[in-house]
Amino acid sequence: MDKVFYRLDKQFGRILLVMIGLILVIYANTLNNGFVSDDIPAIVNNPKISHILSNGLNPCNLTNSLGYLIGKLNPAVYHLTNIILHSLNSILVFLFLRLFFRPWEAGWAVLIFAAHPVHTEAVSWISGRPYLFLSFFVLSSFLLYVSAVGSAKLNKLKYAASLGLYFFSLYSCIFALIFPGMLILYDLTFGLWRRNWKYWTAFLVLTGLKLWQMAGAIKQRVAEVSFDTGSSDLTNPLFNAVYSLFSHLGLLVWPAKLTFYHEPYSLSPAMLVIGVFSLLLIVLAMPFVFRRSRILFFAGGFFALFLAPTYSPVTISWLIAERYLYLPSMALSIFLAARLKKCSGGRKAKTTANLVMIFLLAACSLRTIIRNFDWKNHAAIWRATVKASPLSPKARNNMGDVHCGEGNLEKAVEQFKTAVELKPDYADAYHNLANTYQKMGRIEEAIRNYEKALSLNPRLYQSDTQLGIIYFNRGFRAQAGAYFQKAREIEE
Repeated sequence: MDKVFYRLDKQFGRILLVMIGLILVIYANTLNNGFVSDDIPAIVNNPKISHILSNGLNPCNLTNSLGYLIGKLNPAVYHLTNIILHSLNSILVFLFLRLFFRPWEAGWAVLIFAAHPVHTEAVSWISGRPYLFLSFFVLSSFLLYVSAVGSAKLNKLKYAASLGLYFFSLYSCIFALIFPGMLILYDLTFGLWRRNWKYWTAFLVLTGLKLWQMAGAIKQRVAEVSFDTGSSDLTNPLFNAVYSLFSHLGLLVWPAKLTFYHEPYSLSPAMLVIGVFSLLLIVLAMPFVFRRSRILFFAGGFFALFLAPTYSPVTISWLIAERYLYLPSMALSIFLAARLKKCSGGRKAKTTANLVMIFLLAACSLRTIIRNFDWKNHAAIWRATVKASPLSPKARNNMGDVHCGEGNLEKAVEQFKTAVELKPDYADAYHNLANTYQKMGRIEEAIRNYEKALSLNPRLYQSDTQLGIIYFNRGFRAQAGAYFQKAREIEE
């Protein structure tokens, strides 16, 4: 028995070294990347970045503050933190897979998880860290829960630790609220619910308390996402589920078109019918899958479960985002391990499987390394996004900002005009277009676009401020004062 455990420890050590070495190699080029998008307000322009005690229990803010204390505004420190978290999560995925598979199968499957290109948004982008922490807390809590309830007598210490980790996960990402569903799915799938149902209670109570505490924050989140997506109307949850599930699945299977904005969301009536029919067939096939392989049934349910916020008729999340896939992508690792298990019987089959996995791993690693360059700086990410999503108004608007920063005002105007053509009610793009016209000395056009921006978003105080400046410079003090007063009232 000691020899068996030694062999398993040795295999784990080897897989661990290979996995961490792989992660360091494929994400090494992110250490030279800068701050991008949300990183700027969260770190560079955050007046509280150096105040650790003001961050509460939010692990992302805490680690950002620690990063600042260690390296000030050196982006490498923050990127290294993400790489470390990704390494820890890969270890946890391997430990999960070892509950069901042997080291050879689990090892290959976790290497694909570690190298998968769809994870670059969560790992290469500093502000993708909430999804790294989400996965860390969820997987740690789950493994402790399984260990705590795995014997006839509950291990109270492990159970309390599992509950504690779930508590901290709630401060990392709103998607953590789904975790009790994962426990219930696991116990139902593997026939443990009669013994374990009472252990769900503490997790469900904690979820309810957190929802009550977060009611205001969730309302604010809905308002923010509604504003970003340009609509506060209820959406069709069936359309959302079909579009989200198949789009995210497509990104996992073929991660060729990776982009910050997967928009516009469009699905023809014929494709919607096909999608609904396909989803219905999958649902009908699940009982068959349950009988043949309970772990594959669990993988399918796990994948759908942790994407559930995207199906909501109320806009609490984007419909598609690569960072949302970080944790659900473990379903692919489960599927790969299950396929490898069928190839482990014969020497020839195992050799063929090894060659296939080497090819997949090399392809994933190369794609990840290339994608990391897109996150190098502000200009690189928006150029890549416009190239992949040319019909995205937000991508065009951000590309206009890039051209402004580079001093190419004519190209900036082109991008902002394209943005408002794609989204006629895009107030921010009209404001940015007005700013550009003002820099070019085309004041009348600037005024028209500031006024258009305010007609679409009366709370856009920046437009009021700029109009106040224009009228003040023209000597119209009363008009200028009115705009300044309105801007001050909104800002306060």
